Amino acid sequence: MPGSDAEWRAFCATLGAGVKEAATLLTALPDRSAFKALNPVERRAYPAVNAALRSEFLVLPAWPDRNAVTVMVANPAHLTQYESLGGAALRTEYRKITPDERDDLTKTPATEVAQILADPLKMQEWRTWRNCKAIEGNPTVAAALGINAADPIKFAEEIGKLSIDKAGERIRRLVNEVGFENAGDRESSLVAVRDSVKNEGKAPFKAMEDLKPSWVLKGKLTKNDGGWKRIPILKAIAHTAMVQYGELDAGFKEKLLTANGKNDPAGKADFEANRPVLVPAYLRKWKNAGNSFDPEAHLKSYEVQGRAGAGAYWMYDAGAAAVLDPALSGQDIIKMCAIEESPEYNDGFTIVELPSNDALQNSVRRPTVWDGLQFDQFKAVEDPAQSFGVTSGGTGEVVVAPVAFSACIIKRNVGM
Repeated sequence: MPGSDAEWRAFCATLGAGVKEAATLLTALPDRSAFKALNPVERRAYPAVNAALRSEFLVLPAWPDRNAVTVMVANPAHLTQYESLGGAALRTEYRKITPDERDDLTKTPATEVAQILADPLKMQEWRTWRNCKAIEGNPTVAAALGINAADPIKFAEEIGKLSIDKAGERIRRLVNEVGFENAGDRESSLVAVRDSVKNEGKAPFKAMEDLKPSWVLKGKLTKNDGGWKRIPILKAIAHTAMVQYGELDAGFKEKLLTANGKNDPAGKADFEANRPVLVPAYLRKWKNAGNSFDPEAHLKSYEVQGRAGAGAYWMYDAGAAAVLDPALSGQDIIKMCAIEESPEYNDGFTIVELPSNDALQNSVRRPTVWDGLQFDQFKAVEDPAQSFGVTSGGTGEVVVAPVAFSACIIKRNVGM
């Protein structure tokens, strides 16, 4: 770790321009140590945070708190509001909400914002109010749920039961969803959530998580888009995810365990039992020893899929081919793909292309709320005719049913 001012200046000189600016702001030795521990995205975000909050930024848990701030940096209105909040408690609550919710709070008087963030009951009322307004604009949804908007008290009471915590924003997205291949799936899935909450006593977001497998991959087929077979379908796959969930080459596994001092019976057993938890640190240590991950050499097989076997998100954008340009940095790709929420990409990833052939054409669909249930940054698409989604960074995207890695074409490895 650089100790003297001369050593620190030498360290700063090795950094890119934006990061160098951040590094030169640091003078105290403890801050230097904390700064060095940041990933490249966080180092670039550091100078964007106002001076009063930089020390706080350095000590926030990397996930999800510091990550939430790096997402805000891309939206000056959100960052300005965050920095204006008096007290760490209010900023903590602001980090927990979604970008869509922050959009509405930026239009809300400051005194009301403080009240909403400080009081869980006020937050619940606010989320219920947002969902009531959304459902009032969708009488088909209100009818399916059996709720009469003419009785505002009963209406708010029933909607409030579905608007608790993270479910509040997700229900609002679902009310406004127009991307299903079968339009009636919007109402049917909402009714399923309501019934699960009402009849099984589940919290609404837990109900949505449990119901998700029944409703993913039901968006419009992308093959109906005019750009099909012309627009590349690309995906950045984190090396960490490959090692966590793929079938590993025996020689690579042995080297990985050896690099971490775990190549003994107990270490091997622990790795097999706890691989998803252990891999991030194990892979990082192996890479820091000068090694590079090669999916073709180090994996026997890997299935490209989402959580619990759901579909995976892929880029579907004529401009997305730019990610294949060697001059484009890994962090630029992360921003373009809107995967800032996933810190594992900072340890390297591989970009692959999905052949848009007839055998796979019925596996590629427009994402709906259900496909993006866990994503705070989910971007709603209002055009019902569109057969692909759009990331918060503006890149077109699709969701693809699970596909073997071997069926994909490797286009670029980004070691980070």
